[in-house]
Amino acid sequence: MQELYTDDSLFDLWNNEKKKLNRSHKIIYPKSREIWYIKIWANIGRELFGKSWFFRPVLVVSIIGNMYFSLPMTTKWNSGKYYMKVQSVNFKRDSFVVNSQWRTFDAQRFFTKIGLMSKEEFKQIKKLLRLMYFPEDS
Repeated sequence: MQELYTDDSLFDLWNNEKKKLNRSHKIIYPKSREIWYIKIWANIGRELFGKSWFFRPVLVVSIIGNMYFSLPMTTKWNSGKYYMKVQSVNFKRDSFVVNSQWRTFDAQRFFTKIGLMSKEEFKQIKKLLRLMYFPEDS
């Protein structure tokens, strides 16, 4: 389980980082199936957040206007239907997509592209998302 942060000074650091991100005008256009490090941190409760300097890898699932529907990734596996091991991208450690933590992110949060998932594996993840969130349509 991810450690919960309650120290307000950590939230203050993150708020300063968000101000910098908001002022940046990077032109980045992530695409579906790409895995990126993004700037994310200081979420509430059990939501996944970045660790080292606010970074967390995410898988871009789809693009909605200028927002990117993405799934966070982790190296800490947890049993259950919400975790799927990434097989088609070689990372230093086993990595897992966390299907229960989907979110949309603005392009300004995207920092470094780190991989591209295979089409076959990406189809599996989309199928799992449909089963989880829209079971009557599957």
